[in-house]
Amino acid sequence: MANGIDESQLTEQEKRERNARNNAQNLRNAAEVAIASKEGHAAAIGAAVKVADKATGGKSTELLGKALERSTRHSIGGKRLQNASNKLAESGASDKIGKAASMYNGAQGGGGVSGLDGLGQKNGIPGGGQGGSLPSSNVPNTSSGVDANASADSGSGSGGRNIAGVPSTNKGLILGNKDDDFSSEDDKSSGTGNFKVLSSPIVKIAIITFAPFMILLFLIFIVVAFVAGVFSDYDDAFGISHLSGSETGEVYFESSNPEQQAYFDRIMDLKSDYQSSGKTVDPLKVVAVFHVLNTYGADLDYPDLTSSVISDVIDAMFDGNMYSESYFKENLMNDIIPKYISDTDEGTRELIVENIFNYIEDYYNIIGKDTSGTCASTGSCSYDVKGFYIPGGAGNVAKNVQISNLKVRLMECGSPYGNGSYNTPIQQDLVDFESYIAGVAYAEVGTGAPDEAIKAQMVAARSFALSRPTAMGNSLGKKLEEENGQWILQIASCVADQVFCNIDEGCSYMGGGDGQGGIVRSGIVPGAYKTREALAQDHPLRQLAKETEGEVLVNSQGYIIAAGFLSTDQNQFSAMANSGLNYKQILLQHYNQGSRNYGASDVVKASCGSGSTSACHLSSGEYAQWKQFNAPWSGVAMGSSNIGSVGCLATSIAILIAKSGVPTILDDFNPGTFVAYLNSHGGFGPGGDFLAYTNATLVAPNFVYDKGYYISGMSRDQKLQTISNILNDGGYPLCEVKGGHGQHWVAIDAVQGDTVYMMDPGSNNNILWDEYPWEWTSTCHVYKVNG
Repeated sequence: MANGIDESQLTEQEKRERNARNNAQNLRNAAEVAIASKEGHAAAIGAAVKVADKATGGKSTELLGKALERSTRHSIGGKRLQNASNKLAESGASDKIGKAASMYNGAQGGGGVSGLDGLGQKNGIPGGGQGGSLPSSNVPNTSSGVDANASADSGSGSGGRNIAGVPSTNKGLILGNKDDDFSSEDDKSSGTGNFKVLSSPIVKIAIITFAPFMILLFLIFIVVAFVAGVFSDYDDAFGISHLSGSETGEVYFESSNPEQQAYFDRIMDLKSDYQSSGKTVDPLKVVAVFHVLNTYGADLDYPDLTSSVISDVIDAMFDGNMYSESYFKENLMNDIIPKYISDTDEGTRELIVENIFNYIEDYYNIIGKDTSGTCASTGSCSYDVKGFYIPGGAGNVAKNVQISNLKVRLMECGSPYGNGSYNTPIQQDLVDFESYIAGVAYAEVGTGAPDEAIKAQMVAARSFALSRPTAMGNSLGKKLEEENGQWILQIASCVADQVFCNIDEGCSYMGGGDGQGGIVRSGIVPGAYKTREALAQDHPLRQLAKETEGEVLVNSQGYIIAAGFLSTDQNQFSAMANSGLNYKQILLQHYNQGSRNYGASDVVKASCGSGSTSACHLSSGEYAQWKQFNAPWSGVAMGSSNIGSVGCLATSIAILIAKSGVPTILDDFNPGTFVAYLNSHGGFGPGGDFLAYTNATLVAPNFVYDKGYYISGMSRDQKLQTISNILNDGGYPLCEVKGGHGQHWVAIDAVQGDTVYMMDPGSNNNILWDEYPWEWTSTCHVYKVNG
């Protein structure tokens, strides 16, 4: 047992997390000591660590801590070093040293290094290898011009970031610029003589009293290897992500190497070419493959990576038109790796494949991107809530919260609907919210209703449940708030709120009140008024629940509507489903008329949460997957051409009509029937040109053209704000996204944060500026629903 921690009680994963956490803590403190030392190289590196941490929200040192943990686990003497690191951190000595150094730095006016301003952003020269992948404004400099991210290749083979114990090579800028030694002949020093911070009484006392200084010194040199190595090793990842409009963790990239830039351009040109045939290429996977191949000795420079070579890797990703990870891994194992690295056994090839995908995951760690999904198989999701629309006078109520792992506490039902108290919980386990919604549909409309009616009920129930506490002013036991870090929704298990029947346990209606069952309990309870059995694991209702998971009904401002319902509403759901409407059309019509005229604008995904790969407010109906290519309607004529060749605009308009839920004059509406009708009514020119945007109303009378926005000269933020404003104003925009590079139109779905989501008839990607650089978005045309 050390520092109060019994390692024998920790799992292997817990040990690794502890080690990485302590390493990161020591590295942060080592950075303070390095800055306080005023020794040029060490101070610049310490400042680089702080800047990197600031830019990535602490992810930089977290990644370095994990990397050091992996290194100590596999190296000679590594266990002893890791134990020392743990002792240093958990004894409190590391923090005391770091605090003392930080105090000294503050007293010296910020960085404590000549030429540094605060975090070292005064003079700013490029760093990060490859001519500088990091922005000059984010990389510290010294008055002597020392590059804070200079080579990590000094020493014996430890330069850069080793992958699975395989040393990086010096070959090619793909691995980063490692031509400069960290120390010049004039600048070399030994021991601790240059660490002038020791002359400070505060720091001197702290170090003598609390810490083995040599460990800190060693950790500083680990930082030398890893700070430079990490960012240079991921230079291509930053570069291609920046060019393709993907996430870079706010790191600006500009390549000063023309060969590197040409390599990126080849990848982007191929991405565009493959997109035209319906294949969505992830450029990050391309650079990951070549980077890791080089770490294993593939000896590839940028000029070697021709369009043909890149195409080989891209082709390996796709099984038909769909990306398949298993297919990609198999092709890497059998074709790509043997082509560039001969005489590798199966185990080595498996390790290379693993490291290719680890490279991508580690890059996401650097930029702070959470790659986990939002909804687990248990039905536990995250919900990004802007606020609620409460009918009957309250209107929009702003409540901007992000709710994760929401559980439902079922409450008793009071008078006149039950014999209990609304403020008393039913004595049974909490229920995952998504499982609760499936159970509400089971109880409220049953399994005999049409599928689309069941799905409409699920969305209405989810919207109603999330809104209910706000609508009731948290009275009568209603509540939606955190309890000791756990989000809880309290709601009555009866017709006063919603009836719930547990799909895994069945349920018992206990009688009382209005005779409809009163309080409903999970499981089969003796003496119940009536019971329902649990649903089989393959019951269709479970699939319907998955198809609508996380979806809510919102108005044009994005507020979740308190979509109340009675048996008369449910009967109308079924009637509209039987007439051929899908669940979104049902909801958008039903909650826009009569006594339910609530201004429903869209059915969107609320299950997103911060950092998620899934977005809020995304459409999930069949129309969201309509394509112009490889579809039943691809051959439908448009002038002298057809939908598959020139139908992106018409398909995008059809997608938006379907999304809006407005009625059409066609019994079976899709891009094919839409185009066929317009063909017979003069909708297209000889070459398949869409003659007038107003022609959409010939098929959907309530889908009215509003205006066009010409945004090609705007900045990225201006384009983002314009598209967001259009959506917030109830518009349905479609945008041209290849301005100057060949015309292509997509339907815009939603904006979440700084990400624009699309429904693209020409690719399987749904993130606009991942698929097409933001500079290419040139024009948007907007429709609105009339009436």
